[in-house]
Amino acid sequence: MVLPFWLTLFAIAYPYAIYPTLLLLVNRIFKQSMPTGNVSHEPTLTILMPVHNEAGRVARKVENLLSLDYPPGKIQIVAIADGCSDDSVARLRESGATDSR
Repeated sequence: MVLPFWLTLFAIAYPYAIYPTLLLLVNRIFKQSMPTGNVSHEPTLTILMPVHNEAGRVARKVENLLSLDYPPGKIQIVAIADGCSDDSVARLRESGATDSR
């Protein structure tokens, strides 16, 4: 009865306490630090916007996406409209006509 208790305690403690402590000790012994990346790097962002009969909301949504605080050359907005029975596609074209994203 004592052995299962200790095995269970070890199984619970290992990923949360023992393994991180071992990693810290190995790091201190071998004096290796994590490589730091370029903090000014901003990845390219693609936003997929599926649209189906959203003519009343699509212009506001496109305006909202265009006002994001992200470099214009690093963002791409893709609207996917299939089978719309209203003028969603026309409003998408109108709202995105002034921007090349």
